[in-house]
Amino acid sequence: MDDVFQVIRENWSTPLLTQIIALVEDTSKELKEEFKVFLPGLIPPMLRVLHTDLSQKRQATRKVLHALEIFGSTLEDYLHLVVPAIVNLFEQDDAEMEIPR
Repeated sequence: MDDVFQVIRENWSTPLLTQIIALVEDTSKELKEEFKVFLPGLIPPMLRVLHTDLSQKRQATRKVLHALEIFGSTLEDYLHLVVPAIVNLFEQDDAEMEIPR
């Protein structure tokens, strides 16, 4: 798994971001609770996407939100970081971004 997460880190800031996030989602589904050990390295770049994605349709933001949903209870220890970032999305005046409910 270390090699997989090395590839994820190396490709995070590339045009492959949405595919990388999909890989992270799939990995979290397979590893379930064992996925928790990888969250400290994933949460900061994921939150950075939520704060910096200014693309028109905000596909990366949508993908991060979906991944956070997939992570489910494994996020428990990081809710103090994740919740404010999500609330900030609601506060943004952005007609193009509809947050899925």
